[in-house]
Amino acid sequence: MPMFDTRSIIVPVRGRSDVIEIFLHELPFDPSDVVEMLRSELAPLEIWCEFAMAYYKRGDRRQFREILLGVVDAFDVYEMQDYYRAAQSKFTDDRLRILNLLAASATLVFVSQVNQEIRSDWKQKALEYIGRADKIQASHVPTKLCKSLFWLGELHHDSNALRNARYYTDLAVEADGRKLQCPVLETHVRVLLLMLKCGLRGQYRRKIFVLSVICN
Repeated sequence: MPMFDTRSIIVPVRGRSDVIEIFLHELPFDPSDVVEMLRSELAPLEIWCEFAMAYYKRGDRRQFREILLGVVDAFDVYEMQDYYRAAQSKFTDDRLRILNLLAASATLVFVSQVNQEIRSDWKQKALEYIGRADKIQASHVPTKLCKSLFWLGELHHDSNALRNARYYTDLAVEADGRKLQCPVLETHVRVLLLMLKCGLRGQYRRKIFVLSVICN
């Protein structure tokens, strides 16, 4: 008998006390219905992230990005801003999380690309998301980590890549002060190891699992 994932995501119904429960094993391959439901219910941004990460953990990278892109365009919609009027700091944090997830995902794609045209397109997407995050809050630590990971992706394409990665990681560590969290420390150690062990002569690992850093 097949084993199903019994976990679910709860979506509040707009203007009512009811909820919609979506079991993870029932997520459709095409996420368009999920996006439409989340838009119509004016779902909180954290719930959009839950659905996106559910797809990501299932290995559905395209659907992961479609969910997040489905809400990015709604950041400036009046209803969304009105929903968060009494919680502006949370609105800021959730928007930054979404943009950093998209930036990290785009970095993973361009790092793995051999085709230079495709690589360039995804590289520009990563820079676009990082730029939008910076406009919201330039001091956000996860955005600094995204920049560091972006430059790690440029290791064999830019002679200043390691230096830039180290610079942004140091900024993130400094911003966290003495309250170092594991994701920040892990990234810092990774950059240092690359500098000491690999340098520009080493073989760079193509797959960098950055989402665990950005999601914490």
